[in-house]
Amino acid sequence: MHRFAPRSPLCRAASAALVLLAAQAAAPALRAQSATPAAVTVAAEDPAGFIRQLGRAASAIVADPNRSPAERKAALGRLLAAGIDVPAIGKFVLGRYWRIATPEQQRDYLDVFGRYLVTVYAGRLAGEGGHELEVVGVQPDGDTTLVHSRFVQPGDAPPVRLDWRLSRGPGGYRIVDVLVDDVSLAITQRSDFTGAIERNHGSLQALIDALKSKVAAG
Repeated sequence: MHRFAPRSPLCRAASAALVLLAAQAAAPALRAQSATPAAVTVAAEDPAGFIRQLGRAASAIVADPNRSPAERKAALGRLLAAGIDVPAIGKFVLGRYWRIATPEQQRDYLDVFGRYLVTVYAGRLAGEGGHELEVVGVQPDGDTTLVHSRFVQPGDAPPVRLDWRLSRGPGGYRIVDVLVDDVSLAITQRSDFTGAIERNHGSLQALIDALKSKVAAG
């Protein structure tokens, strides 16, 4: 039996970050429906405005009264899959095992990794709500950009710092990592996956099979 038990180290903060991460793909659709072409261009050129749009999009997705929980989960799943750079993140979290994987394993892993993200988080995100994102600054960082923000939680819970690492390609900005109070979700996931592979005697296929099982279980 493959031993694979991924952790949830940041609990509600991580879930909240991924709510907004999933909303990335909603932003272009919402802008296309409700904004002028000029506004779309400005949003694409402005990292801070881009992240602010994510917050608005997240609220619209999660709070939509016309969606059932199952519909919300499915919609968030599609948005999550389309909204992040799954290949870049998937390769990073696999670490050195990506380089020794066969081409078939690489294709198989990236396919199931994207579906795994959706399966693990979409249901959790569908139940989130009542959150507010406040952008507080932008910082170039090599070939990426960090957008600093605060996640304002409901009630008396203290705000959580969220730093969004964006890369920019021909299609615009893409989120490649989220840091929650200086803890990288990508690095945390990399540690989880490396540990899972090592517990299975270096077998990448064991990780792929475990991810497939989790996806199948929903």
